[in-house]
Amino acid sequence: MNKFYGFVGLVPVAMAAHVQSAYAEKYMSVEQAQKAMFKNATSFVDSRIIYTKEQKERIEKVSGIKGVGDDQSVWKVFQNNKQIGYFIIDYVYGKHELIKYAVAIGNDGAVISTDIIEYKESYGGQVKQESWRKQFVGKKVSDKFVLDADVTNISGATLSCKHIADGVKRVLTIHDLYLKG
Repeated sequence: MNKFYGFVGLVPVAMAAHVQSAYAEKYMSVEQAQKAMFKNATSFVDSRIIYTKEQKERIEKVSGIKGVGDDQSVWKVFQNNKQIGYFIIDYVYGKHELIKYAVAIGNDGAVISTDIIEYKESYGGQVKQESWRKQFVGKKVSDKFVLDADVTNISGATLSCKHIADGVKRVLTIHDLYLKG
C-alpha cells in the first residue's frame, strides 16, 4: 500500500466540497431587480429597518416563522412623487446555503412579484423559474403559505420552496406590522 493513500483519498472529497461551495449563481444586482420588479418606478428610497428585540419577537410570533435578522433592507418605491410600493430584500436558507431574494409589495399589501437575486445551492435552482415564483403574486399576509397546499413544491428543491414561502410570509408580516401606512 502507498503511504500517501489516505491523502490521495481525501483529494476527491476536498474537490467535491470546493465544487459545491463554488456553485453560486448571482442572477441580478439589487438595482436590476428593482427595475425589473417596478418597471414604472422613478425612485427607490432606502428605508432600512433596524429591529429591536421586541420587534423581532413580534414578527416571529405573528408570522410563525423563526429567524428574523437584526435589520431589513427596504426601499420605498415611487413613481414621480407618489409611493407605489415597497421593495424588500430578504435571505433564507435553501438546504445549506443562503438564498438572497426580493419581494415587491404594492400599497395594498399584496405581492407584486418575487425574484431570486442569488442562489448558492448546487441543486434546487428551479425556484428561480418564473412559473414557480408567480404563485406568490397577489398573496397577502392573511394567506396561508403551506407547502403542497397553496405553495407548489418542486421535487429536489423542497427546502428551498418551503423556506422561500416562509420568507415571503415573514416579509408580508413585516410590511403589515411596520411599513403599511
